Amino acid sequence: MKLRKTIKAILTIGLAAAICNAGAQSFPNPVRGNLSIKAGFEHRKTNFRWSIADSDGEPNIYSELIYNPIQSMGFYAEANYRIFKKLNISASFNRLTTYKGSATDIDYNGDNRTDYIPPQRGDTLFKSNNGNMQGYDISLRYSFIDNRIFEVGAGIAYHFSKELFYLRDDEMPDLNTTYLARWKAARFFLQATAQLNSKLYLGANVSYLPGRYDATANWNIQTDFQQPVSFIHQAYSNGWNYNTNLGYRFSRHLDINIAWLHANWKTKTGLDRLFKKNGETPETQMNGAFKKSSGWQLTANYTF
Repeated sequence: MKLRKTIKAILTIGLAAAICNAGAQSFPNPVRGNLSIKAGFEHRKTNFRWSIADSDGEPNIYSELIYNPIQSMGFYAEANYRIFKKLNISASFNRLTTYKGSATDIDYNGDNRTDYIPPQRGDTLFKSNNGNMQGYDISLRYSFIDNRIFEVGAGIAYHFSKELFYLRDDEMPDLNTTYLARWKAARFFLQATAQLNSKLYLGANVSYLPGRYDATANWNIQTDFQQPVSFIHQAYSNGWNYNTNLGYRFSRHLDINIAWLHANWKTKTGLDRLFKKNGETPETQMNGAFKKSSGWQLTANYTF
């Protein structure tokens, strides 16, 4: 199933690029070499946590779940089309599979993480070595400086990403808890590329992402919670993305690129709504969700 989704995503991006290329002739004075497709490998290390308050606000941190570094790897693909000399449109997609990680789930009776509540079963440390991460991005960029040495541009995009996290324990084989986090945002960005010589180039990109966050959890061994939707989180969010990349151009058509990536996202306070099997849906405060991730990509870029 995962392989089928991966192939489908690559074909979708390729088809979109082909349509853009076919439509190029409808524009006046089309630019040569205006279509490029990039694809390759991506690796991410993600730190993620969220917490909620009790129904009356006391304690201010009632339950907190911390996913320690989650290691994921997979593929990245991007199609870029230059509509005119200074105007570009691009679409990208990535899908990563989690292969390593752990998490802690701790409840408290007192404010500021005091008066720890021992769990009814097991302990507070879990495995989180399953799951996946994926996202897509559609952007429009204008290059206000574009010469043989420098290119500097700014743009706007729509960004969507989601991460599926697990809680598992070898001593509790029935435990299969999941938390699905979704981030939807506009993306405002500034990027620059410098040509170091005839073969090497260096680039950088910074983005700001204001948007919305929502999450769905399935606490599958909690007998008084509904499944598959045990509770949801909703909040406004914002974040920053940074990346730098170094490329080597083998020919007019082919270059290789390695990039370093970093993201720092968070939410404001929001809503936590619980769904109980007796039909009750109590609401309390979601204190926030916080995600930091870093990683790298190794890609090949082909320009038609």
